[in-house]
Amino acid sequence: MSPPRFSQGIEKILFLAALDEDFRKRLFADRQVALASSGVELTDAEHAILLSISDEQMRSSIAKTDVPLPARRAFLRGAASAALAILGSFFFLPGGCRDKKDPILGIALTGTAGISPTSTGTGTGTTGINPARTDDPGSRWMSFGYRQCYVNIPESYDRSVGAPALVFYHGESQDATDIHEIWKALSESEGFILICPSWAGTAGQVMSEGSVIGEEEFAVLLLNDLVNSAIPNLKDSQLYVGGFDTGAQVALATVMTDTDYGVPGKDWAGIVSWAGLLPGGVDPAAAPQTDTAVYLAAGDADTEVTVADVQALKTQLDGIGFPTNFSSFPGGHNIGTYDPTAAWDWISGFTYP
Repeated sequence: MSPPRFSQGIEKILFLAALDEDFRKRLFADRQVALASSGVELTDAEHAILLSISDEQMRSSIAKTDVPLPARRAFLRGAASAALAILGSFFFLPGGCRDKKDPILGIALTGTAGISPTSTGTGTGTTGINPARTDDPGSRWMSFGYRQCYVNIPESYDRSVGAPALVFYHGESQDATDIHEIWKALSESEGFILICPSWAGTAGQVMSEGSVIGEEEFAVLLLNDLVNSAIPNLKDSQLYVGGFDTGAQVALATVMTDTDYGVPGKDWAGIVSWAGLLPGGVDPAAAPQTDTAVYLAAGDADTEVTVADVQALKTQLDGIGFPTNFSSFPGGHNIGTYDPTAAWDWISGFTYP
């Protein structure tokens, strides 16, 4: 069955609800109050429809709403009025309720007590995580910036002291729980918080410009959530990002490229790149922040991302001024080729100035 289509006024309400967590909460608490605060003018018929839609249908429609990318970016920069104006220019859209593989709302998770996956990713609102559980030691699913992440908080974590954090992206043939298993023991022994994001939609989708927010942009939003609200007292001088294969490409792009949010690399102390390359190389003009340390590694039998490929990237980064390290391990294009201890031992020696 095709998803329902709504008129222009209702579409705008759905767009705003998909963008703005606070508005979404008001919409479910009191639709009249939410409408009055929205700046959207509805016809009498649209008003009647808004009041008659069930909460279940409203929730489903919001989850499937395809927010135009320019509006989403305007809202994430804090320009809510500009976002609304942009939404108004999309009157020609046939309907906002289209299928999405990665809905902003309505993600069903099991075994996630106290978690509501509704983060705006702006770092200015709530993350939707039960505050009593955000810094409890242990592993759990948590929600950041439209993404589900599998997180391990080590037993040694002390709210009054804080802890470093590593965000590590999986490649096309793994998932967040695989990364968690590889890094968890080190997270416990070294005392850093491990955050393993799940890909959106198709595995390996990097920096998409479609209805799902791009991974590079998500990394910036995730950082904002982390340092502003999600987990108390992270050591913002010791935030690291890494990945394997396409996940490493995202980690590199987080620091090496510019986005509409500014230069994201300014807050990362280091990168761990296993079998990672950056298509097109690194543009020095787009990566002026060279304080971020870069750990590069490749398998000596890898024919997809070869030792020579990674060494060429290292040479380019060295020339720009990034601190780098290269390691080669016995094995092919497999995440099991790599040694997390070797990566952490080097990268953790760097802090963000």
